Amino acid sequence: KDCIGGIAGEMSLGSIMECLNSGDIRSDGSKIGGIAGSSSSSIRSSSSKCTLSGADKIGGIAGFGTTITDCRSMIKIEDGENYLGSIAGTVDSIEEVTGCYFVEGEAAGIDGISYSSHAESLSYEEFMCLEETPEIFEKLYLKFEADGQPVSTIALNYGESLPASAIPAVPEKNGKVGTWEAFDRTDITFDQT
Repeated sequence: KDCIGGIAGEMSLGSIMECLNSGDIRSDGSKIGGIAGSSSSSIRSSSSKCTLSGADKIGGIAGFGTTITDCRSMIKIEDGENYLGSIAGTVDSIEEVTGCYFVEGEAAGIDGISYSSHAESLSYEEFMCLEETPEIFEKLYLKFEADGQPVSTIALNYGESLPASAIPAVPEKNGKVGTWEAFDRTDITFDQT
């Protein structure tokens, strides 16, 4: 349950460099991160676009981190109580976190606080102008599933609305009538299923 990450769960040696996570991470435990759950080493030039859920110490790059450099994140935290951050839930030292940026709107940089030049929020437009921003941040995806099976995936631009005419038909099932559960189709700013 503890130390769950998109690339590494718990890392004490080596480095994570130029890695990318777009898979959602959910646990009931502590130290949940888009790249590493817990890192006593270094994470460099890595990016995360995902949904995170856990008890505490939840971060877009690391739940707990030591050295985090030049990382990018665009996340959504579904569940968590303490130490929540778009870059890290908690770190050894703010000075060891440099050049990290995240899209504003979710938990601030490290434990809910943003730090200029360390863990800084940007508007989506500013974020996309950063050098070497991975292409996974360019589009948002609405995924429609029925009975756990994919029906349709629709790509949208950040902040775009989904017209009713673009919603796919609910798959037919003998003797049943179905509808998609209601969701806000306006000003979409993150992937949804």
